[in-house]
Amino acid sequence: MYDFFKQMSETNHTVLILDDDHILAKMMADFLVISAHCTVDLTLREVDFWTAYHAKQYDLIFMDYRLTEITGLEILEKLSKKTAGGQITKSVWSKLKFF
Repeated sequence: MYDFFKQMSETNHTVLILDDDHILAKMMADFLVISAHCTVDLTLREVDFWTAYHAKQYDLIFMDYRLTEITGLEILEKLSKKTAGGQITKSVWSKLKFF
C-alpha cells in the first residue's frame, strides 16, 4: 500500500493554481499536496494570481480556462511576455460540464 505521508523526494515543487471555482481549485491543491508533496498556493482572481506570481518562483502553474473577467489563454499571453527564457511550465485547465 502507498504511504501518502512518506516524502517522495527531497525536492518540494511549488505550484500556483488560479481558478474561480474554489471547490475545484481546493480539490486540485489537496491532490497535489497529498500525492506529490507539493507546496501549493491557491488564487481565485487574476489580481491575486499576479500578486502570488511575483512573490515567489513557481515550478508549475495550473489555471482555469474560463475565468469571470479573462481567459486562461489571455493570462498565459501576459505571462509569456513577463517570463524570461520560458523558465516556468504553463498549463491551462478547464472543467467539463455534463448535462
